[in-house]
Amino acid sequence: MKNSNADHPIIWIYSKMGAPETVFFVSLILLFFIPFITDIQNHLLNSILVSSFILSLYYFIHSSNPKRRKIFITPLLITFVVTWLKHFGIAIPIFVVSFFEVVIMVISFLFIFKSIFKAPNVNINTLMAAISGYLLIGISFGLIVLFFESVNANSFSFKGDVTMHSSYYYSFVTMSTLGYGDIVPLTTKAKGLSILITLIGQFYMAIVVGLLIGKLLANPQATKE
Repeated sequence: MKNSNADHPIIWIYSKMGAPETVFFVSLILLFFIPFITDIQNHLLNSILVSSFILSLYYFIHSSNPKRRKIFITPLLITFVVTWLKHFGIAIPIFVVSFFEVVIMVISFLFIFKSIFKAPNVNINTLMAAISGYLLIGISFGLIVLFFESVNANSFSFKGDVTMHSSYYYSFVTMSTLGYGDIVPLTTKAKGLSILITLIGQFYMAIVVGLLIGKLLANPQATKE
């Protein structure tokens, strides 16, 4: 394994930062919250954050050592290239960008859920993976809402131009069933999408909490460590 890491500088660097779940969680938090909270419209910063997230996912996949690894790695490389092509002003169709962004989120969720399911007990890495999974669902649906609105204008009651921030906001508010009411679905398809967001968000919470409690009950000694 050490020789394998030595042959992959990226893996070696990330391995020095911590477990794959921890590195992925930190990269995801930075990718989501830095632009959202600071409202910085900096294309270079965004490209760097996306690249850091992709590399952390690469580290996660490499550490999991799945079969047919290239199937998962290829979309990462394409998304990495597309990100920097956009940064240098090369026009990329929005459906291409949205497709690969959602694919990346789906791959991330698969490995996160696999990590939670296979963990022998509950520790800090398991909890970070669980939180990451919830964030991934919200971000993925935010991307879907943004693409949905771009294809079917006025499906939601967004005020002014639809932004990534507003679509993320709507996704998480709907997924958590807060329902502030400042943004609402206006068409039948949009309402169907909103129901799907709510159901998946609630089912994820129920399933993951059940898994974590089951692991704690099966291994009570882990809570004393």
